[in-house]
Amino acid sequence: MWGNARGAAELSPEHPLATLLFKTTGPAPVPLNSQQWTSLLLHYPILVHLDPQSNVLVKTVCNAMARHAVASSNLAVLSIHVARMVRDLLSSASDGANGDGGGGEELVGKVRATCGCLNLLRVLCHAVIEAVCRAPKNVTQGEEEGK
Repeated sequence: MWGNARGAAELSPEHPLATLLFKTTGPAPVPLNSQQWTSLLLHYPILVHLDPQSNVLVKTVCNAMARHAVASSNLAVLSIHVARMVRDLLSSASDGANGDGGGGEELVGKVRATCGCLNLLRVLCHAVIEAVCRAPKNVTQGEEEGK
C-alpha cells in the first residue's frame, strides 16, 4: 500500500498539513493561483488516507468546511484543481500510450497525487452534503412543499 495511512490517522494540529487544511476550510477565500493550494496538494500521501471517522482533526476540518462552504469559494477552487489534475493525468496517459510520454514513474506519481486530492475533495464534499441533509428545511421550502 502506498501513501501514509499512519500519518493520516495520527494527523495532529502541529503538522504543517493541519494548518493548510484549516486555512482551506475556513471562511477566507484562497485564490485559485495561491501557492497554498500547491503546498496543500503536495501532501497527497496523507490526503489519500484522510478519514473523518478515524481522526478528530479531520472531522473538525470537515465540520469547518460544512460551516463555511456557503460563504467560501474554496470547495469550488479545490474542485477546479482536481479537475485540472484529472485532465493532466488523462493527457499524460494518452501521451504514454502513443509513445510520446515519459517514464511510467511520472505517470504513477500523477495518479497518486490525483488520488490524494480526489479523496480530500470527497471527504469535504461529503461533510457539506451531510450538513445540508441534516439542516432543518427553511420556511420557504416548507411552504412550497405544502402547496
